[in-house]
Amino acid sequence: MKGSSGFTLLELLVSLSIVGVLSAIAVPNFAEHSRRAKVAVVAADLRQFAVGFYAYQA
Repeated sequence: MKGSSGFTLLELLVSLSIVGVLSAIAVPNFAEHSRRAKVAVVAADLRQFAVGFYAYQA
């Protein structure tokens, strides 16, 4: 079949496996980044609470 424009099953399997490997690497990194961002927000909130608390006591 000359001039057929499409992907073979092997090409699809290879590309899906590459996407799967990249996803397996990226998802844990994203989850760790999200957790660190939440921790930073909580730390900033606690500092702001302390500033307000000490200002109220003064």
